[in-house]
Amino acid sequence: MKVLKFTGELLDIMVEDARKNWSKDCGLKFHNGHQNAEDQITLMEVIDESKASKYYKLEGVEILNEEQANEILTTKMDRIIYKKYDEALYGANIQKKIGDATLDIDKMLPSWTDQEELEHLYSKGISGIKRKEIVVEKFKELIVEKQL
Repeated sequence: MKVLKFTGELLDIMVEDARKNWSKDCGLKFHNGHQNAEDQITLMEVIDESKASKYYKLEGVEILNEEQANEILTTKMDRIIYKKYDEALYGANIQKKIGDATLDIDKMLPSWTDQEELEHLYSKGISGIKRKEIVVEKFKELIVEKQL
């Protein structure tokens, strides 16, 4: 199995092919969740060598095997997301924990992202925050049994 790793904007790399039917016209299959917009990484499975081979030598394209692709999926696309679901409960719980000295708000660094802050607060037991783990489907080599 070959998987192409596109690093950058697909429109810049694939040009007009980025707007085509990838399976039919490009020989590539995109699986849901196999993209990381922040790092500008997109993984696509090669399903037709003759059509997909034109991308092999393009800048921003790397050919991966199944194991390499799954490693990228695990490190770059599997993730945990924190989201406030009840602003009033969230705010009241923070104030209560600051008041009873069970939360030191000064340990939160100004450089932290919203997700890092919510993760920290969630780990301290602040109510009003949901934690969702996203695990994308990995590539699997198709095994065909031959009957004798």
